[in-house]
Amino acid sequence: MRRTRISRYQNKYRYWYFSLKVFVIVYAAVYLLGYMASSTTAYFHENVQLDGEVTIGEWQEQPPVIEETYELEFIRKQVQKITTCERVTLKAKIKNIGSVDMTKSLTYDVFYTEKGNPMKYGKSLDLEKGEGEINPLAKKETATLTATVEQPGVYVFLVKQADDDLLWSKEINVQCKEKPKSNGVGKPSENQATNQVQSTPKTKNEKNEEVKDANQEKNEKTKQQVDETSEAQTQQTKINEKQEVIAEEKKQSSQKDQPDLNKQKEGERNE
Repeated sequence: MRRTRISRYQNKYRYWYFSLKVFVIVYAAVYLLGYMASSTTAYFHENVQLDGEVTIGEWQEQPPVIEETYELEFIRKQVQKITTCERVTLKAKIKNIGSVDMTKSLTYDVFYTEKGNPMKYGKSLDLEKGEGEINPLAKKETATLTATVEQPGVYVFLVKQADDDLLWSKEINVQCKEKPKSNGVGKPSENQATNQVQSTPKTKNEKNEEVKDANQEKNEKTKQQVDETSEAQTQQTKINEKQEVIAEEKKQSSQKDQPDLNKQKEGERNE
């Protein structure tokens, strides 16, 4: 009786048991197939070590900007000596030895002392009208500074440049030497000897300096004339080239207009 009940229950649930096994088998098969078909998580990685330097950029230092400017210089390098007892005009030549032209005028002063160094112990003189100013100088151009004085002593010119640089000239010694008194016939009287101006013979260096200055002025004038001639030739060349271009344009324009005139004439004839 008991064995029959077990057999009966086994027959009843055999279908569900078989279905469960089929489901498990199918699920396992699908899972395995999905796992095998999925992408792998492995990846390839390679590192290569290089030795050396890579230059990205270079900073170049800019050269310093050199500001060109004018520069003045007194031409005479030696002390001047003047022997006179009268009113005299002192002169000192100055030159622009810089690389550019001056754009503004400058002023100059004259210092005087009876003895000693006028740059340290001298006093400034009141210059006359027309003195005390330097007009703008072109490069390599010279100018003459003047000062009219009446007393013997030591004088010096002072030029204050645009950068507040002080430029001193060489000293100018003015001496008054009277001739000895003489009452002889044909000789100057006492009053004449007192008022007569005596000139000191020029030394060899002073003569060479004057010759050098004269030659320098002559060379500068010659150079200026050559520059002016060259500039004039350049201007004339430009004018000639411009006239040639204008003539060529007129010629081409006339050539373009000529066919139109011929066509117009032919049309008039046909009419």
